Amino acid sequence: MAPWRWRTAEDIAWDRIVPVGREFGSPDFDRLMELDDAAFSAFGSIKRVRQWLDAPNDQFGGVPPEDVARSPDGWDKVMSLLKKVD
Repeated sequence: MAPWRWRTAEDIAWDRIVPVGREFGSPDFDRLMELDDAAFSAFGSIKRVRQWLDAPNDQFGGVPPEDVARSPDGWDKVMSLLKKVD
């Protein structure tokens, strides 16, 4: 039996994220992980990350950042903005 390990609320939240397009092995896995990591560095909590990535954003013409980041040009814009927040 594996030793018991304390799990933070953050660990539990990550485990509960719906894996649509984010499952290991998907073609977008590495890109989405990089986006999540950058957003987490900027916002510090998975709840704030998901809120920011999923909500319409005026800086992107009302399109959610995660949708904007699907194109190479949009990716650069989203990552640039996250670096400013960080």
